[in-house]
Amino acid sequence: MQYSILDRRPEEYFQFLSEHNISVVTRGSIAKGILSQRSLQSLSSAKDGYLTYTVREIEQLRDVLLQTYVKEYSLTKIALDYCLFHTPVASVVAGASSIEQLRQNAKAVTAPPITEDALKNVARIAKQTYYEQHRT
Repeated sequence: MQYSILDRRPEEYFQFLSEHNISVVTRGSIAKGILSQRSLQSLSSAKDGYLTYTVREIEQLRDVLLQTYVKEYSLTKIALDYCLFHTPVASVVAGASSIEQLRQNAKAVTAPPITEDALKNVARIAKQTYYEQHRT
């Protein structure tokens, strides 16, 4: 399933998944590169925003994350660890369009994990979103 700091819709089902010992593999954890070290100006995928986030909201979130954690963690590390922190997430599929991005992804997942308190803080900073379509 698609899941990232910018797309937290799956979280509403995580308790159910955990209770039934169901694991998921997520994709889109770096949100088309928005949650990577790349400059936001270089990301054509972010020019109109991302899901419920406007460009300005993305800029603000990235700024807060970088100001809060830049000394300890890369933005890629925060994005991947955030997803992996949740019990139902067994693995993330992180795309890469260059060897350098592949190296950044590998470095992020092999570095020591981010603390639980830091990841809970990321959840407080980011919007909680829910699935709006296909509800009965």
